[in-house]
Amino acid sequence: MPAQSGLWLAVGLAVVGFALIGYTWWEVSDLVNIAKQLPYFISGGLTGLGLVVLAAATLVVVTRRSDDKERQDQARALVEALQALAAQRDEENGR
Repeated sequence: MPAQSGLWLAVGLAVVGFALIGYTWWEVSDLVNIAKQLPYFISGGLTGLGLVVLAAATLVVVTRRSDDKERQDQARALVEALQALAAQRDEENGR
C-alpha cells in the first residue's frame, strides 16, 4: 500500500471512529438508566474505539514502511559511494 493511500485510510478510520463515538455519546446523553446506555456503548462506543485504534495501527505500519524504504535508499546510496571511493583509490594506487 502506498504511503499516501495508507495515510488517508488511517485518517478516514479515525474520523469514522470519532464520529461513531460522538454519535454514541449523543444517543446516551439523555438516558439516565445505565441498562439502556449499555447497548449503545457496546455497539457504537467500542466499535468507534476499535476504529480509532485500527487507525493508529495503520498509521504506525505506513510510517514504518516509509522509514524502511528511506533507510534502504540511504544504504544503497552509501554502498554506491563506497564503491566509487574504492574504485578511485584503486585507480590512484594503480598509477
